Amino acid sequence: MHVIGENEKNHEKAGLSMKTTPFVFICSALIIGTLCSEQNIAIAFWNLACISFLILGFTLHLFRPKDNLHYFIYFLFLFTQLGFINSHIQKTKDTSFTSPQSYTTQCEIIEISSNGKKWNKGIALVKKYTNKTKKLSDEINEKILFYTDSFSSKTINEGDLIELKSQIQPILNKGNPGEFNAVSFWQNKGIRALTFFTNLDYQILSCAKSNLKHDVKTSVLGDFQKWLPKKHLGMSIALFLGDKSFLNEEIRNAFSAAGAMHLLAISGLHIGLFVWIIFSFLRLAPKLFTRRIALLLSLIFVWSYAFLIDFPPSVLRSVLMFSILSIGYSVKGSKNQLNILFFSASILLLYNPMYLKDIGFQLSYSALIGITLCYTPLVNSVKLNNRIIKYTWSISALCISAQLFTFPLVLFYFHQFPNYFLITNIGVALFSGYVIGIGLLFLLTAKITIIANLLGVLFSFSLTTLTLFVRKIESLPASVSKGFELNIYDLLYLFLICVGIYWLLFQKRKPFAGGILMVILAFSISAKRFQQINHKHLVLFNANKFSCAYYDSKNIYFFHDNLKKNKITTLLKDYNTVFPGDIIISNIGESNYELKSKKHSIVINKNNKKINLAVDDQNYEIQYRQNLEPKSKIKTIGMPWVENSNIRLNKAYFFNF
Repeated sequence: MHVIGENEKNHEKAGLSMKTTPFVFICSALIIGTLCSEQNIAIAFWNLACISFLILGFTLHLFRPKDNLHYFIYFLFLFTQLGFINSHIQKTKDTSFTSPQSYTTQCEIIEISSNGKKWNKGIALVKKYTNKTKKLSDEINEKILFYTDSFSSKTINEGDLIELKSQIQPILNKGNPGEFNAVSFWQNKGIRALTFFTNLDYQILSCAKSNLKHDVKTSVLGDFQKWLPKKHLGMSIALFLGDKSFLNEEIRNAFSAAGAMHLLAISGLHIGLFVWIIFSFLRLAPKLFTRRIALLLSLIFVWSYAFLIDFPPSVLRSVLMFSILSIGYSVKGSKNQLNILFFSASILLLYNPMYLKDIGFQLSYSALIGITLCYTPLVNSVKLNNRIIKYTWSISALCISAQLFTFPLVLFYFHQFPNYFLITNIGVALFSGYVIGIGLLFLLTAKITIIANLLGVLFSFSLTTLTLFVRKIESLPASVSKGFELNIYDLLYLFLICVGIYWLLFQKRKPFAGGILMVILAFSISAKRFQQINHKHLVLFNANKFSCAYYDSKNIYFFHDNLKKNKITTLLKDYNTVFPGDIIISNIGESNYELKSKKHSIVINKNNKKINLAVDDQNYEIQYRQNLEPKSKIKTIGMPWVENSNIRLNKAYFFNF
């Protein structure tokens, strides 16, 4: 049953027109220009396209002078050009560290985590460097990723200047199925190289001066460590400082499988609750804090908080949007949320075009576009009188709206989908205010012993309740669907279908046609997954010791040469998301193995430290060392560092059956 009300009228204002939503077109033009720049389009071709664009505008102006379409063409041209030029200017330069070499560098520590792990991650700014072939360089100011031992992570601090002697190498993907794209992730942060070092490899040249941001972070971390059980430390730091390095793998996997990982990534949910809590608290004294003053102080708080956690894109987007919305409502200006959404995106892309490639940025804006366009008509499509059912439906409508444009990205980046996302998000909506509200009050009163002790217990209880709920969802049968491997064309195809569904259901009011398109969407995804999980193959992994897996659409037979347990876990976790199945692990150092089907056979054996692999009628010898002798009749498979082999495992290699 369709209901028309005030919300419906507001939704109609969100219709796409140059008059009501100019920033939709501005942002779209910026994105087109940025994408063209990222594709390294030749300047000559780009100039030709720009001239053609201008000629089109002049032609329209001459032959249709009363039509304002030519102004629209000029408008798009201006911002497309701006996006192209801005992306060119801010594009990350190639790294100075193009091959693995030993360097002596002067580095300023920008970020460092100290979570007690064997290796702790950080970011350093290399100011100068030298190696065997190059004297001390001029200022280069290039960021590098580093991993250091637990002792060093507690000794050096953000802002310290150190002299470091270590091997620096470019960041490379291993090319194994389902693995995280580290190159793209770090390049978006302006980082292209990494290094490992211990306390023996550096000396501190100068210590950091007193830093308010560092002191506040240290104080917050100290409060968590003092009042909370160790098992809740990782979740509390992720919820309030945005640092997920303290989370253990069990918690990560549970939240990921249940579809609640967004709760552990600071975003609009957290910022909105912070604004509401601070605003409500200040309004308890209305004579001291008027609505505008309370709102201003709330915004100052969230901007200070964003500065404290170094302005991650999702937080910057949320704070900017809340600020614009709040100011707009205060001065009775535009309340077009779609326009405000794209206005904030335009500002962020002008500030840093690389945000466009950030996964959090993409997911965040996709979810908000879905909510802005679909939530109001969806929630009003059913008329309910019962308050509890109505509230449950409103949360469900919110989750469905957010998922409409985010699930293609989830399948593309993470290769899996949480089947019970709706149940999870209803629970998260109920728990999140309670958890974040108590956590915020705990931090604000952490120096008052009696209150901190009480709120610490309540906060721990809320985290325990939330964790139990998420683990219960994760333990349900078929909680996660795995086996989605999409390319960029699949992603665009799914987005086009989602746009079509929105257009038919919410704009044209054609439920039958929209339903058919939804069936097409479901069929397309199912067909793609069916093709993926029925792909029988033997894959050889890029690892420091020989390892391979045979996949028969139901089982993963994994073989390895004394590979460490954590390496096996990492390889299989990534591989299993793309090719799901029951895992059977075997060590080839303990026995020989033979797998046979009607058409194919695989034999793996290890004799006298030599590994031999036979695939059907072809024999291979696994090479661990460089072999300068002429190749024998038996073909060789070389490890990543072995160059003179028939097959080199510097990425995964497939034998397709």
